[in-house]
Amino acid sequence: MSPLKEDILDNVSDISEGDIPDIPEPEVEEPEDLDTNDNNFEDETLSTIRSSIAREDVEEISDEEAEWSDDVETGGFSDYDMDLGEEWEDPIKYFDITDLDLTPLSTFIDPTETVYDSVKLKKIFHVASDRTLVDTMDALEHTDVDDKFVENIEQVTKSVQFELHNCESDAVIKKLVNIAFISIDFEKAMGQLKPTFKVRHIKSGLKLTMELLSCGDSMRHALLSANLQAQLMNLYSKEHMAMSIKLLILRTLDYTLNSMSGIHLFSTSGLYSKVLELSNATQSTRTQFSFSSILTKLHLSELFERLVTVTSETASDISEIGSEVISDILEQLRQIYHDLNLRMSQPARFLPSKSHFDLAGKQFGSPQTGYFCLVSSYGLVEALVVLLTSPATSDKEELMRGVQGLIGTWLETQSGLLYLANRAKETNILARALFGYRGEEVKGGEDVEKRVSIDDQEEGTTTNYLLGSLMVHMVQAVRYLDIIQSDITKADTVRKEMETKEVHNAILSLYGMTFTAKGREALVSVLTTGEHLDCLLTLIRHSSEEGKKDMKKSAIRGFASELLLLTIRTTDNVEFLQRYAARLVELGKYDSHSKLAELVGWCVPLTDNKVFTESGVLDLAEVVKGNIEQGEEREQTKEGTLANELVTAVRILRHLVSPQCDFRTQPRQVSQGHGDGLVMDAFRAHGPLNTQSFPCCCRTDCIKLSVHFTFQDLRLINYK
Repeated sequence: MSPLKEDILDNVSDISEGDIPDIPEPEVEEPEDLDTNDNNFEDETLSTIRSSIAREDVEEISDEEAEWSDDVETGGFSDYDMDLGEEWEDPIKYFDITDLDLTPLSTFIDPTETVYDSVKLKKIFHVASDRTLVDTMDALEHTDVDDKFVENIEQVTKSVQFELHNCESDAVIKKLVNIAFISIDFEKAMGQLKPTFKVRHIKSGLKLTMELLSCGDSMRHALLSANLQAQLMNLYSKEHMAMSIKLLILRTLDYTLNSMSGIHLFSTSGLYSKVLELSNATQSTRTQFSFSSILTKLHLSELFERLVTVTSETASDISEIGSEVISDILEQLRQIYHDLNLRMSQPARFLPSKSHFDLAGKQFGSPQTGYFCLVSSYGLVEALVVLLTSPATSDKEELMRGVQGLIGTWLETQSGLLYLANRAKETNILARALFGYRGEEVKGGEDVEKRVSIDDQEEGTTTNYLLGSLMVHMVQAVRYLDIIQSDITKADTVRKEMETKEVHNAILSLYGMTFTAKGREALVSVLTTGEHLDCLLTLIRHSSEEGKKDMKKSAIRGFASELLLLTIRTTDNVEFLQRYAARLVELGKYDSHSKLAELVGWCVPLTDNKVFTESGVLDLAEVVKGNIEQGEEREQTKEGTLANELVTAVRILRHLVSPQCDFRTQPRQVSQGHGDGLVMDAFRAHGPLNTQSFPCCCRTDCIKLSVHFTFQDLRLINYK
């Protein structure tokens, strides 16, 4: 045993039992109050978060942005796998292009519907004045043909389309026809005692006649049966007739040719040869243009008649020659519609020698009305349906290209879009044919529609999925806007009464279109056409412009705001921007903390109307140059280095220097006086655009803009 072990044992043996100390019990600390610990932890966490936030540049979020933030992708999916249960319903409604259950429009008016038709269909509500149409007619019957007669004629002109439906009868129609012929009687007009009323008598009579021609088939048939067309031609041939009256006579004559019966009567009565004779004679430039438009309409009717005849004869079997004939007719119909303003219009004041670039569309009247009235009279849409669905014609590639080209051209304009949207039955069939639907016979004798899967379906001569998708998106967008406008009209400017289930479902369906590129493109195209954006602007407003902003939490207003911003960010329709510039700027300035304040940046170049003319090219070039120089100095933001005003300025420049064209054909040559000389001067003055500060894709666009200043055939790619 070692010495060390011995010492230890000795020490242990010397300790008695009582000397062994007891093991002390550990001190148990009293637990702290749990609430106090939690509060301390929360205080430390909150302090850390606040210090972190303080170190960052955080933009203040307004109340409106808190509810509708760009940071939240409503249609996206989170990274978390969540079991939402079977009863969960997605709050976002995704648009389904296979939903082809279209219905006619209830508020919007297609080009074939007159005021009389709209009142009859209850699309327009009119409050009768103190002096009704019947009272005015009674006064006309018992008064002499003097100045009071002319004033009563003008009163009838204002109210006949609104009030005739409520009192229409054979006796009333007969009285109105008699009054109309007295009002365009040259001898009666020359018998007016006051010199000014001699011209006013005829002008008022012609305007009344045009209104009566728009009052339904019965009234039109009564006027034509009374040889109205011959009366108008005789009135035109009177000596010393003023130019303004001659143009008004030809415009009234054009109104009589908006139906098959009018065309047939005009041809059989020998007036066609008389018009040819007058057009070949020495005429004023203005009247020559009007005669040319009338002859174009007559030629258009011949094309319709020939197309319908050939289609009916070759429905079961068609030769190559017949296919070429139909294709040629369809191409002519497309070209006439594409240049309708310059080929079939009746403007009150127009010199063809004037630069077309400076003319607004409203100066040409409404030639679309005559075009689509003849389309309806001859059943052209039904003929297109036969061509698309018939086995004998659907495999002809050139013929199908003509049908699809005509439909695509119609979709580019508001009139064509509204016409197709209001022809629900025919449009449904056209869409099904373009998508590749086919009918199959099943047990029980029932016909069901079965659609080949898009993934497995090959693009054939009949099917055109891109055109079908575009048509369905645009037509459905018009239908949803029509539903919204209907409830807006019923609300009678009371904003809170517009918060209906129908409006919510419609605007939710519009928002569902924005989740695909095709849907966004089609929706923006519809919203920038005509006055369709007015629906959204109405829903964005609060109950009062000066009072409390009470609609901030409205889901309908939120969706409308998102759709408006999407439209302004992506559209390159400069005519649309020019129409709505003032209203958009005012809306953006209304609340500087709202997301809509972004509109101000986009619309800054639009505040001066001069930028839409040739004289504004230099100012736009300055905007582009200034933003390029500031490109490197701007901080990187979620919008990138491009300023919104720069994008808008380039879009306007592109509109000024690039000619309008049909994207299915070669661009048309720019007419003289287009303003390219000023653009060249601006380019020479400012030198080449410095594009080094732009991202790659934006740099390409700017380079193309620079090249376009020199070569007109190159076009600037739109900012999308």
